[in-house]
Amino acid sequence: MKKTGKTKRLIALFAALALTLTALTSCSAVSDAFDFLYDALTNGGVRVLGDFNDLTYEKPDFDAIDNDIDKLKSALAEGKKTKSYYIDRLSEIIGKYYYDALTMENLAFLRYCNDITDASLREEYYTLISESEKTAAKLEELYSVCAASEYKADFEEQCFGKGFLDSYSGDIIEYPPEYTALRGKEAALMSEYSAAMSELTVEYDGKTYTSADISAVEDEELYNRLVSAYYTKFNPTLAEIYVKLVGVRNEIAVMLGYGSCTDYSFDSYSREYSGDDLKAYFSGIKEHIVPLYRKISDDITSEGPLPFPYASPDRVKSLGKELAGKMSPKLGRIFGSMEKKHLVTVGSSDKMYYGSFQIYLNSCDSPYIFINGEGSEYDVLTLMHEFGHFTSAYYNHGSTGGNDEAEVASSALELLALKYADGVFDSETAASIGKSGILSIISSLVECAAYSEFEILVYSDKALTAEKCNGYFRQVAEEYGISGGDGGYLYWVMVNHLFEYPYYVAGYSVSADVALQIYESCDGSIDPYLDFIKLARSGSFSDNIKTAGLESPFSEGRAEKAAAVIQKLTEKYFS
Repeated sequence: MKKTGKTKRLIALFAALALTLTALTSCSAVSDAFDFLYDALTNGGVRVLGDFNDLTYEKPDFDAIDNDIDKLKSALAEGKKTKSYYIDRLSEIIGKYYYDALTMENLAFLRYCNDITDASLREEYYTLISESEKTAAKLEELYSVCAASEYKADFEEQCFGKGFLDSYSGDIIEYPPEYTALRGKEAALMSEYSAAMSELTVEYDGKTYTSADISAVEDEELYNRLVSAYYTKFNPTLAEIYVKLVGVRNEIAVMLGYGSCTDYSFDSYSREYSGDDLKAYFSGIKEHIVPLYRKISDDITSEGPLPFPYASPDRVKSLGKELAGKMSPKLGRIFGSMEKKHLVTVGSSDKMYYGSFQIYLNSCDSPYIFINGEGSEYDVLTLMHEFGHFTSAYYNHGSTGGNDEAEVASSALELLALKYADGVFDSETAASIGKSGILSIISSLVECAAYSEFEILVYSDKALTAEKCNGYFRQVAEEYGISGGDGGYLYWVMVNHLFEYPYYVAGYSVSADVALQIYESCDGSIDPYLDFIKLARSGSFSDNIKTAGLESPFSEGRAEKAAAVIQKLTEKYFS
């Protein structure tokens, strides 16, 4: 059997952390307006999913939606139309934006993700992002007008859902042209970042190496030299883009009334905890989890890359389906429906977007999974992570709660896969799956805490430079026991979440604690997991944790308890 080391070690170093995306667009509040949620399950217990192959990309006309919004705002201000007229126009606008336009925007993203070297696909997507931001701002203005209307209750009943407009004071919101310009600048910087990421090759000793080429190098001395050359080449370019992004995002946050992007990001993710809560949480991680992380990291480093058999995309999906079925017949049926409706892409290519994610296609009420993996059976673990997102979105029709709750759905299912790996993989691969799973959860706890502290430092620095970014990362990495590798501490520029979703990574660390609790509660059945993810629409993250009989990650002693679970897993797989 052909063996391959755990590839893409270039980016992850010895840590198997897979920073993945959840739903890239969110309209959970507005989706409550449509009474398609929780429809009757058919087809043997599997609800009907839309077929991805039935979707055809057409560039959305955001200008037309903008015009419709302006006309409705004027009509509401004049007050000469009937209530039914306003409701009908509002429903049309919501449908055109959240279901039609955003689905096309996501399709544009998926087309780009399949070939990030295609400049035309990149330009198309980021143009849509910029236009969509303008329309989103106009919608916010429209919602403020609706909140001030005498028909507010009717709008909520017919279009939004009860309480949706409560977050709008009734004061008319109007975004200045400067806001639109800043959003456009942010989109342009992200396009520049994506273009740079599509050209990551390094010349060494007369040969051109891609990241995949470097990962496949077996000579450790040559590998280390290549890693150093790779990061030395690309850190300056990417770090400069990051510095500009930080500046623009802080400007946007201040324009929206926040002190900084830190406050704005926490609010946008609907987080119920504060920076002080995180500080105490991270303190517990440093005391109780970091020592385990260092030990596991040392063990992995001494052993070398974990061995996994080569696996084609079809093989990865086949193993994933078998694993899902063993975990739960319900999961097996959902997985089968996902495949049947062409709602999953698995590949391994330098031309594909570097990462894995789940995205929701509103127009066909279906989740979609994209995975650019390693070309080995390790990709099944990544597939289980994303299938956790898929399953949550499947049960909740895309309304998967806050980002932290969504990450519980993925991290917990990835962790639960370890309980069933022996029945799917050969003994050596199952052992590697177990070690990788432990490494993934402890990396989420430790590395994402470090990344979060890094973000706090950079977004607080009003005179930020690329050199300072490198220094800040070295500072937090050393504090958390994260190796800099032979490339120094320059590799942070490859953590796409830092560029794409500021402060998202804090949720990985917080959700990992809850995932460990769910893992412990699933003894012989994963029903506790399924019960938890079905709560996503019924309450807040903290409320749902209580409903499930779990402890808050911020409760006293949680870090010690999490460490105890990790220690047991470590003894099983690293003894």
